[in-house]
Amino acid sequence: FLWPGGVLQAEMEKPAGEPFTVEELDRKGSSCPTLFAWTGDRYEFVSDLLGVGGIGFLERPWKYVNPDPTEYLKLDPIRIRPRQGDYHLSVVGQLEEVVYLDAVRLVAVDHPDGTEIYPDERFSTGPEKPAEKIHRVRERFFPAAAWEEDRLDVWERILHRDRIYPDGFELLSFAGYAAPHSLTLSFLSLPAAERWVLYMYGWVDYEYSSSTLAAHQAGIELAPPALEINDPATGNSRTYRSIGFPAGMPKMMTFEIPDPLPAGPVQLKLSTNMRIYYDQIFLAPAREEIPVRITRVPAGGARLRFLGSPREFSPDGLLPLLYDYQLATGGFPWKRMAGAFTRFGEVTELLDSADDRFVIMGHGEEVLLTFPAGRFPALPPGWKRSFLFFADGFCKDMDPNTAFPDSVEPLPFHAMSAYPYPSGEKFPDSSEHRRYRKEYNTRRVNVP
Repeated sequence: FLWPGGVLQAEMEKPAGEPFTVEELDRKGSSCPTLFAWTGDRYEFVSDLLGVGGIGFLERPWKYVNPDPTEYLKLDPIRIRPRQGDYHLSVVGQLEEVVYLDAVRLVAVDHPDGTEIYPDERFSTGPEKPAEKIHRVRERFFPAAAWEEDRLDVWERILHRDRIYPDGFELLSFAGYAAPHSLTLSFLSLPAAERWVLYMYGWVDYEYSSSTLAAHQAGIELAPPALEINDPATGNSRTYRSIGFPAGMPKMMTFEIPDPLPAGPVQLKLSTNMRIYYDQIFLAPAREEIPVRITRVPAGGARLRFLGSPREFSPDGLLPLLYDYQLATGGFPWKRMAGAFTRFGEVTELLDSADDRFVIMGHGEEVLLTFPAGRFPALPPGWKRSFLFFADGFCKDMDPNTAFPDSVEPLPFHAMSAYPYPSGEKFPDSSEHRRYRKEYNTRRVNVP
């Protein structure tokens, strides 16, 4: 069955000759590629990535989201281990989508014991995109109280990363949409600091092009999170619109507050109609004086192959579902785009730099990456190392209202002003790009 919302569903093991009722599955057909890392005895799920690089996604009728193809993902809380001299990671095309992967790096950020680091990352819906910046944390300040809609106490839910989230808001019938709701955080006795960064670890249950269109037709527009800061001592407040949100499955987002916070008590209020689930929230003063040493290492090897779709599971019965790399199946009922995909095999040179020579992969396919452990320097005494995975690329889903949902082409490129790109813009046609397409993109898929 292919439902109007684009969900493909197969019903197996039904008795022959007897009628049965088919109910539409409520499942994600598309999202983003997923990242797995070798931790010593197995590949473990990290999170998804490149959600900010989605192309053709409907923001409102006749207007599409402007993609941001770069992302730094902290390998947290898992600990990667080298195997036979290399760190091993895997990027998997998990769902009904095509992935255009252009460049990767494994980044080591060394910093003193007793400190933490986070990349400046979020799904930005405003004009300012995340910066190439490392936030440094020494002391964290948690709310003294937290509540939803001025009534429901959710303080304990945002203190620890335990997959228990404030979720008292009403879900609308449009995927990804909720009734307008707010989360208020009360902080006591903040010290004076020149700048503060708000850290929010969580995930978002994305809307889709079709649900965005349906919501628009019902007179509902998406309201990305806004941050209101209130000073109880003076009664003054200020609001920052569209501060962004976690880009997909659980990860840390950061928002550097543009203006100083008042010393002493302060209240922060987050308001949206999106389905966003915050697991941990804290404030920390910006500490750029903390030294860091950054080492960026390109892939020593990259191989594209078919893996299958890692099975979904929940370790505790809660959402979001995670993925088990060791249990990959090739029989999932996904649709497939038509077009020229990258042939299987060695693809290392395609991931050296962001040059619009993509590894083009579909669902159930992976790029196995190795990074030489010997390229990273020894740690100074009293320091520790945090790893980031850097990816540059795009992805496109198969929602019926996404632009060009059934075909790999037209290919995106970094200099495009929009996707779909306007007349007069086209994918690079240099001799190097023609060679790339002729040599690598030879695995043609034809869909009847």
